[in-house]
Amino acid sequence: MLRVILLSFLLLSGCTSGDFEPRRLAQSDTQLIIERVRNQLDEDLDTLIGKLYARNPIFLNRSGFTLPQRQRMLRDARFYAELDEARSTEAVRLAFNDDFGGDRVFAFVYGLASMIDESYGRKREFYLLDGPSGQFIFNSARNIDTATFLLRTQTRSDGSPYLYADGYQGDILNASFSQLLGRLSAKQDVVADMLGDGNQRQVNAVARGVFTTVFLPIGL
Repeated sequence: MLRVILLSFLLLSGCTSGDFEPRRLAQSDTQLIIERVRNQLDEDLDTLIGKLYARNPIFLNRSGFTLPQRQRMLRDARFYAELDEARSTEAVRLAFNDDFGGDRVFAFVYGLASMIDESYGRKREFYLLDGPSGQFIFNSARNIDTATFLLRTQTRSDGSPYLYADGYQGDILNASFSQLLGRLSAKQDVVADMLGDGNQRQVNAVARGVFTTVFLPIGL
């Protein structure tokens, strides 16, 4: 509850009279906060794909796209042929598939972006009686945790990682990727807390402790 209150204060404190839009009259504070978190998630995903390309430049170089183009593509609700039309958690898994010869960075981050998009019903504006499912938001947070685990642990047969992320730079551990993904997960948890549906989420949390590589369903 404390994290919900703190996030609400920080988000709403940014609303000045100059920011007012007529459509806000059809929104509660909850819808306003959800929209702001949604925008922050987009920014975090832009940061994530940039960091992963910096760590794995071969994939951007071979893709034929620039980083800004890839960042814009994260927001398109499309089925990309280069990803075998995979979206959401299927695209995340594709990034760690031996048979996939494409852009593993884009597969991983677009998988997360489209999964988060589906958890919000593919919407970026919310009004009274028009909120996303707290269960889907919670499931997406747990799926981000699973994706983080896969990024950290999945390797090829020779032991090399499919994607370089966290690692030691000299004697110093760089865990910035796990930290960024952790922020994504935490923001989804805050929204899920605001939306309720806590009993079922507790059941899924228990299941999560048993099956750390299983993705939870997110429906539309």
